[in-house]
Amino acid sequence: MQHSKVSKSENGTLFGAKITGGGSGGSVCILGRNCLRSSEQILEIQQKYKAATGFKPFVFEGSSPGAGEFGYLKIHRRFPPTEA
Repeated sequence: MQHSKVSKSENGTLFGAKITGGGSGGSVCILGRNCLRSSEQILEIQQKYKAATGFKPFVFEGSSPGAGEFGYLKIHRRFPPTEA
């Protein structure tokens, strides 16, 4: 999408993407402007992926307040580490 004529004429609405998931799945995080054109481009990417693979990816949108709101999990060892 970044090399299309439309992207260059609108100063770009999608900034980049990164494969995520920590080895547990096929997730791609896409960053972009919060605008209609970004949504249209993401839908176009979704359709191209389905045409190429036969699978239609699910799009999660939005954000959350994060750890500041929900808290976090702190893991403690039950036993001290042993010397090797």
